[in-house]
Amino acid sequence: MSFAPWLLMLGLVAIAVIYVFRSPGNTGTRVPFGFFQGQLEKGNVKSVKVYGENLTGVWKKTPAAPSPNSDKLTEEFNTIIPEGVTKDPQFWQKLEKSVPEYDAAPHEPSYAQQTLFWLVG
Repeated sequence: MSFAPWLLMLGLVAIAVIYVFRSPGNTGTRVPFGFFQGQLEKGNVKSVKVYGENLTGVWKKTPAAPSPNSDKLTEEFNTIIPEGVTKDPQFWQKLEKSVPEYDAAPHEPSYAQQTLFWLVG
């Protein structure tokens, strides 16, 4: 009995797990989109990277938690951009104008995801 297929599957699972934990949605503290917008209007957003509907960034000064029940915020944050907002050109113009370090990338499956989809069928 050969162990090669099992080792291959184990390696692919390990790659998938690493990918999930390194995805943009796992960067910093998750905040509500409305909270992000409030901080953007206050000029408290230092940098932003947008990956499809995932937005990650760094605060200029780490704000207090959005609610008493929330975890303490870290310097880095992430949020999900609502679908209607992603199609609003005014949001993108405001973001580009307000944040000096702004970057965006399309949300496309990575090679690891494509390989996993291909293997699963």
